This record gives sequence, C-alpha cells and structure tokens, in this order.
Amino acid sequence: MSDSLPETVRIPVPGLWARVFQGSADSLAQVAARHWYPVYAWLRVAGNPSAEAAAMTQSFFSALQTSESPEQDDPTTVRLREFLLMRLSNFAANGFPPFPTPRPISMDVPWAERVLAEEPVRSEDEVFSRRWALMILQATLDAIQGEYMGAGKPTLFGTLKPFLSFSPPDESGYANAAREADLSVSAFHLNVFQFRKRYREVLRACVADTVRSLEDVDSELTALLVSAS
Repeated sequence: MSDSLPETVRIPVPGLWARVFQGSADSLAQVAARHWYPVYAWLRVAGNPSAEAAAMTQSFFSALQTSESPEQDDPTTVRLREFLLMRLSNFAANGFPPFPTPRPISMDVPWAERVLAEEPVRSEDEVFSRRWALMILQATLDAIQGEYMGAGKPTLFGTLKPFLSFSPPDESGYANAAREADLSVSAFHLNVFQFRKRYREVLRACVADTVRSLEDVDSELTALLVSAS
C-alpha cells in the first residue's frame, strides 16, 4: 500500500452509538439502517415467516426511534449488540407488538433469506451474534476495498485480500501474488503488512461505532471474533 492510499475510515469520536446519547437526531436511524439484518435473522429463527419478520423488524426499530428509545442512564446500553438482543427478548415476550413505521428501513429481504439459508442451525441469540460479527467484518472489508478503489488499485486489493486469512498462502503464494500485482516479493510483503495493519484499524473503527465508550472496543472486538467462528 503506497503512502498515497487515502485512509477514509478512522476511529470515530464519538462513535455512532455514543452519538445516540448525545441527542443526535439521525443516529438511531443510522443504527437501524446498518443493523437491521441480525434483528431480522433473530426473528426468522424464532419461527416468524419472512413477511412477518420484515414487518416486525420495521416495528422494532421504529419503537426504538420513538417511544422506546434508549435512555442515558440505562446500564444495558454499554454495547449496542447486547442492548438490541435484550430488547429483542422483551419484544418477543410482549408478543411482537406492531408499531407505526413513519421512517421505514430499506431492507433487502430476498438477500437476507439467501444468507439465512446458509446459516448453521443455532439458537436465535447465536444467529444474531454470528450475523452481527460477520456483518461488521464485511463492512470493514468493504471500507478498505473502497479505499483501494478510490486510489485506483482494485487489482492490488484483490491480490492482498487472501493474506488476511489466519492461514495465508506460503512463500510461493507471495511470489505468485507479487507477480500479479507487478511488485517485487519484498515490496509485496510490505504491502501485506500495511494491508493487515489497515484492516485492524478499520475494524476497530467499525467496532467503536457500536459501543458507548472507546474503553469497551477491545472487549467487544474479542466477543465479535469469537462469535464469527
């Protein structure tokens, strides 16, 4: 990665979830837009048909943005993931009550169903946590891909991506990728190092958007990586 590659994602201060408690009018709507899929998946695994689960997801987030919005002194709001899970349990206990949706979320239900069909058999909470983790990991990769695309280096991104794996290619894999990227092997090694470093930075930024305090980023990141397995 050259020095000219723009770094468009940095750890937000405050993050999205923290801004909710600072009175940001738009932050809860952004929470809904970003995180509707794990909620939908939870509702589907709980036994609700697709159309009903979609309507329930809309109602759930609409209630959060109006009459049931999180409160400043609520101790369950440290982590957005845990807060939504708790509210979902309450939502189910109350019989999934309908709620007006003046600001509907844009939901790609056919895509959600395709993803859900590949999900291993798990409990509602386990599916929620796994899809939450995979969603954040994908958002991280998408953000980095955007940086490489913006720098006019889509091929380099493609050659670097496999090296994020816990079991990256061996040295011959480095040599082959270096040729594809038109770099020396040593230069490609440096790019891999910088790519992994940038991935960690962007991942922390994405996680920081889901906690109220930056002090909780490390523990939430650990929980996320466990859930993604």
